[in-house]
Amino acid sequence: MRDPGSGGEIVRFPDGEPESQGAPWGRLAGVVATAVVLIGSVLWGVDRLRVPEFEGGGIEVLPAESSEISRSDPVLRWNSLGPGVVYTVEVLTDELNPVALVRDLRRPEFRLPAGTEGLLRGTHGLVWRVQARYPDGRERQSRRFRQRLSAGNGG
Repeated sequence: MRDPGSGGEIVRFPDGEPESQGAPWGRLAGVVATAVVLIGSVLWGVDRLRVPEFEGGGIEVLPAESSEISRSDPVLRWNSLGPGVVYTVEVLTDELNPVALVRDLRRPEFRLPAGTEGLLRGTHGLVWRVQARYPDGRERQSRRFRQRLSAGNGG
């Protein structure tokens, strides 16, 4: 599916619940593994896991990370890294549930497509990051951004 506003390709996550592990032990192992990863991320620092940046400016949220995102029309924006740069954006809820993955964006913004409202129900914010690919093949990855969703339906 193509994002009409930016020309990017939207990669859909599977709908519904993950397939059953078969036994309660499989679910318990999944919960324990998730807890270990989350605790490790907090203790280690999520930003330490990112791809190192090369010289020059980084990717930053526009207007500011402290600003809220509209729940009814969520648009993520960041600074441009120049002509010819192509962006990939990964979006999760603040509970770390996948919302969207979009590739080949030509502009430094991404509007969540219609149909993601259900994924935002009950969440208070989004966690997202941007990967930029320069025409010469170099890549840069942002840190993870956290932005609150404005109050409204589903919050």
